[in-house]
Amino acid sequence: MPLMRFDILEGRTDSELKTLLDAAHEAMLEAFNVPPGDRYQIVTEPGTLGANGGNIRIVPRNAGPIRGPDGRFVASQEPPSVYNRSSQYPSGYRAGTVDKVLDANTIKSGPNAGKVRTMDGDIVARDDPRLTIEHNKPVVEQWNETGYNSSRAARNDFYNDTDNMSLRLRSANSADGGRMSASGVRYRQDVGPDYSQ
Repeated sequence: MPLMRFDILEGRTDSELKTLLDAAHEAMLEAFNVPPGDRYQIVTEPGTLGANGGNIRIVPRNAGPIRGPDGRFVASQEPPSVYNRSSQYPSGYRAGTVDKVLDANTIKSGPNAGKVRTMDGDIVARDDPRLTIEHNKPVVEQWNETGYNSSRAARNDFYNDTDNMSLRLRSANSADGGRMSASGVRYRQDVGPDYSQ
């Protein structure tokens, strides 16, 4: 349950604030793979309560599991955001996919032989925990263009297409996801006639 805190300038509209918080939440989901309902955000506007940085406002979650006073999950009456990465694409890669991407980016000779080169030029060990796989065509873009009107098998094939994958360090991959969210890129919430779960 990550907690995010935002210190913002005075005078932001509710719409601007919502855009910021939604984008940050999307980036957090991509970076840390937490449940979509784990949304805990604090917003402060300096100057409204003096030097203590006051006017703290907790923005409530609008989807996902809700905990009752005893800490247990209670049923939500709100419909969840149905179409997103975790609900429409695999949670992992097919057997052999990761090794194929690592092999394609492994340095074959010289002092760094056996290490991998990321798309940003970083050279690290194949088992470096910071390594992530980047879809060159972002998953959200594929969903919005064709995935919303395709079968689960077609979406899985896209997700596991090693020709559309590169290696990146987690920080760079997460930053790109955050920029996309901040620019308003979201999973469309409709499906076409050829869609199948």
